[in-house]
Amino acid sequence: RDPSLFDWASLQLYARSGQPGDLRPIVFRPYRGLLAFQPEHSAFFFGREREIDQILSALKGLRAAAKPKLLIVAGASGSGKSSLVLAGVLPRLSAQAKEGFRSVSLKPGATPLESLRQIPDGLDKPLTVVVDQLEELFTHEQDATVRTQFVRHLWQLAQHPNVQIIATLRVDFIGECGEVMVDRSGLRLDRIAYDDAHRVFVAQMGPDDLRATIEGPAQRVGIALEAGLTSRMLEAVLGEPGALPL
Repeated sequence: RDPSLFDWASLQLYARSGQPGDLRPIVFRPYRGLLAFQPEHSAFFFGREREIDQILSALKGLRAAAKPKLLIVAGASGSGKSSLVLAGVLPRLSAQAKEGFRSVSLKPGATPLESLRQIPDGLDKPLTVVVDQLEELFTHEQDATVRTQFVRHLWQLAQHPNVQIIATLRVDFIGECGEVMVDRSGLRLDRIAYDDAHRVFVAQMGPDDLRATIEGPAQRVGIALEAGLTSRMLEAVLGEPGALPL
């Protein structure tokens, strides 16, 4: 594989007198820690199959109902929304695509309108747009006019037959979404965020899902965990707001 795709690999050299060298010198660290998973890390992404299916089903429902294909994935800070979409949903969409899969990911950041330039002009082929951390519209941008322009552009884009948009949003910013009108009819962004058709909530992981995030990546690289280790780890973090990265 292309070495540039790996961002965490190490070479370990073993030498022991009288014995042959280790048969597996390349060791991959299968955990991301506090870093969000990206599409290239999908092989190590576990524990969110239910939410992936919900998002795919919601997108299919929007298409079938001929509604603007804008889906908001909302959850608490640290719940893994970005990883879910980038490493869970995008690879599944790519695998299901009949033709060449196209996607683009962006964050509003300090210049939301400029970030929209990452979206290609040609829409003759299907395109999935991921707007990660939509709450940056409120934390980084103070101009209400810019916020409105940004959201209206997305809403109009979502009405194109070849475009679907997935936006991640911290759930505590849904209230602020009420400040943004998405069209001239007076429809506000919070109305969309509360609409079951346009929104999927991401809850904190339960014990079974957390177990999968611990054991699944290890198994992918051939690591056998000590008996009872996973259970002890779960006991130590359950109930903690940051249980997932811990």
